[in-house]
Amino acid sequence: MATISKRTSATGKEFYQVQIRLNGHKSISKSFKKLSEARDFAAITEGKVINNELINRDAIKHTIKNVIDQYLQASHQKPITEKSKRRLKYLQHPNELGSFTVKTLTPDMLVKWIEKRLEFNKAPTVYWYYCNLKSALMWHSLKKRYRQDLFQIAKCPSTVTSRDRRIIQSNKHQGTALARRWRRLNKQILLTALFIGAFLHHAHT
Repeated sequence: MATISKRTSATGKEFYQVQIRLNGHKSISKSFKKLSEARDFAAITEGKVINNELINRDAIKHTIKNVIDQYLQASHQKPITEKSKRRLKYLQHPNELGSFTVKTLTPDMLVKWIEKRLEFNKAPTVYWYYCNLKSALMWHSLKKRYRQDLFQIAKCPSTVTSRDRRIIQSNKHQGTALARRWRRLNKQILLTALFIGAFLHHAHT
């Protein structure tokens, strides 16, 4: 929360100091000559911090691959298991999540990745990948002092019912069927164009 304190400088001039402290964020401090300016700054800045507008801009540019590297190289109170290390290294691959940055890995993108993984892996397996990713990114957010809400929004089931799996497979088959229909349509268009071209050529000869 924001606090405003009236202080006196070494030269005897009075000023107002604003301090904003919120869990998970770097503290902010600024001085003003007028109380009204201090109040305006406190209200606006605190709102931006709460809405995640003021965060560590350099930190969110890090790729997921770099974040995982930092996490694996750091010392932890509880050692990372070998299985967790293998999962995290797998997630570093560009075809998985490695090429995303902290900023570009949005809840929607993470949900899409979860759905894609569930097409090929069992739910408990995907869930453990999710948990390991969460550990790495939450560690990074605490270290770099920025807010991380990704895992509060994008959830991963630890189990998937047979109905859920049928829906996933159905969506996959629908996409494949649509692609086949599109290829057939393109083939028909091409054949029609060739026929018209041959007809026009014959008409002019």
